[in-house]
Parts: sequence; C-alpha cells; structure tokens
Amino acid sequence: MTPGGSGPPVALSGLVTDDASPLPSPLAGATVSIYKAGVALTGAVPLATATTSPTGMWSVAVGPPPGSYLLQIAPADGGHATLHRNVTLAPGANAISSPQLTVLSAMEQQCITLFNQRRVALGVPSLPVDNAAMIAARAEAAGIAAWSGLGTPPNGTAAAYASAGGLGNVTGDDYDSGASDCAMATANMFAANNSFFPQNSGAAMSWFGFGIHPDPVGNSDFAAAVVQYP
Repeated sequence: MTPGGSGPPVALSGLVTDDASPLPSPLAGATVSIYKAGVALTGAVPLATATTSPTGMWSVAVGPPPGSYLLQIAPADGGHATLHRNVTLAPGANAISSPQLTVLSAMEQQCITLFNQRRVALGVPSLPVDNAAMIAARAEAAGIAAWSGLGTPPNGTAAAYASAGGLGNVTGDDYDSGASDCAMATANMFAANNSFFPQNSGAAMSWFGFGIHPDPVGNSDFAAAVVQYP
C-alpha cells in the first residue's frame, strides 16, 4: 500500500504501556497521532488523533484510508520517550500492536533538559525524546563504558537505532567518556570542536535520545543519538 492510501476510512485502536520492569504500566493521557509517512512532522497536522484512557487504551472510529502511515505516541509527562513507528492500515478495523514507551531515569531527564537548553541557547528548537533513539543512545553508552580505551571506540548507534525500529537517519556515536556529570557531558557535546556539533545544533534535526551507563571505575559514560526525519 502506498503512503496516504486510498479507499474508505478505517478504524484503529491499541494499548499503550511503558517498559517498566518487571511489570509494564499502562500510560494514561498519552496523545496518539497518525501522520503521512515520510513527511516532516514540524507543523504537520495529524490525520487522526486519540488520547489514551486510564487503562492505556485508545481508539479512532474514523481514521485515514488504508495505507502506510507514521504513528506517534507522545506521553503526557516528561518521564517517558515519544514513540515513532511506521504502521500499515488495512481495510476495516485495525488493532495496533502494543507499543512500549521507554521510562527515562532522573539522570537521563536531567541530561535531556540540559541538551535542549544548549540547543535553545543556539537559537534552534528543543527536540522531543524518541523511543528508538533512547535505546540506541543507551546501547552506545554501554559500549563506551565497556571499551578498553585502546584503538577505535565502538560505534553501534546506527545499528542499535535500526534494530529498535528507528525512522529517519540517526547520527553516529556522539559520546563523552570523560565527563563527570550531565552539565560537563552536554557542554562537551556542544563544543565547537566536537565532530557532531553540526548535528547536535542542527535546525533540521527532529528528535533525539540520551543514554548513560556506569563504567567499571565508578563513573558514567554519556551518549547522544540525534535523528533527522524524514
């Protein structure tokens, strides 16, 4: 089916939970939006929207025609990432598989806030936190934490992003293994001599993730994955 599709409108519904362990929790008040696929979301008007109930359920009685679309699920709080994924809607009723929104730690939220403050200070918009980018950034931070420091550092961001269902193009491994806290890490990531400064400060970037992982000597390693969509 082609983006946008054709034919009579379809119905769709689903359940939204987080990835809390060992028991995921339903997310109430999350905004579910359907957009055209392959189109920048900034300023875009969703084709259909819904809000999750206290049990995490949502439904749209009259949605877009059958076809391929982008599904966005934005949490009602700052403690979870926003999910972006491709969906294909068939004629009739569509039950969307239960997506899980990543729970953000307090330290991740602090780093995310500082990262966005750096962007705003440079005159570019702050970025929503993307679910797949969070998974990729965490994987990159874990790889750096396990790195011996010899040879070429690991670069698993793009592969981790793709395996997590990421959309668009994610930058490589923008990491900081020498920072002691979020303030130092984000300052280094926005330094003019940082090779990823153009992406971190780029006005065309769409969303991002920020991962943190403890290293063997008791410190933490930081990583950012910034995405451009489409």
